[in-house]
Amino acid sequence: MMTFEDIKQDGRLWAVHYADEELNELDRVFTQWNDASWLLNFFRENFSDLVSYSK
Repeated sequence: MMTFEDIKQDGRLWAVHYADEELNELDRVFTQWNDASWLLNFFRENFSDLVSYSK
């Protein structure tokens, strides 16, 4: 099950929050983007996809 969280309490920014997860999806992605180890692994695992955009 999922719910929607009103992030700014003004009805303009919402995030999905899955019942079995601690963080909503917006907080989860920003946590990942602030984790250097996670980013390094992401770029290593997706290197071939990423270089195809620079051609």
